[in-house]
Amino acid sequence: MSDLKWLTRVPLTLAEAKRVLSEIEEEAFEESALSGYRIAEVDSNYAGIPQRWLIVQSEPRREAASEQLDRRLDKTEKQLKKRLNKLEKEEFECEADALRAAESLAGELRYHDLRELRLASELRHDKPGRDQPGTPRRARCTGSRAASCGMSRQ
Repeated sequence: MSDLKWLTRVPLTLAEAKRVLSEIEEEAFEESALSGYRIAEVDSNYAGIPQRWLIVQSEPRREAASEQLDRRLDKTEKQLKKRLNKLEKEEFECEADALRAAESLAGELRYHDLRELRLASELRHDKPGRDQPGTPRRARCTGSRAASCGMSRQ
């Protein structure tokens, strides 16, 4: 049974597979007989068993993945712009609350980051109408439209 040879797909849930894919150099790949495919051979000793792994790169699959990522980024950017507009219209009691809300939004972002966030502070009356003498004013902050989203591929 020691002469048994078999072929299987290595799942990317294995830490060893992730490590090999992250460390492999582009020069390790050779053109395949099939157009659009490249193959690299890697020796592995997974679970104490010597193995030969073949890594196959498909140019059509790479292009499809890139297009899918672009669509996902566009969709995420549209959602982010809506959320930024909503955040901009929201009124906060103080600048710290506005910054906290912006930081909370920034913490949820996977492909983008917030840049040039500015706050506009203005004094507002508690009630509509004329100000009565001695009526306190409250400071309210609104986010500025100057907040932009930039992409960072991770």
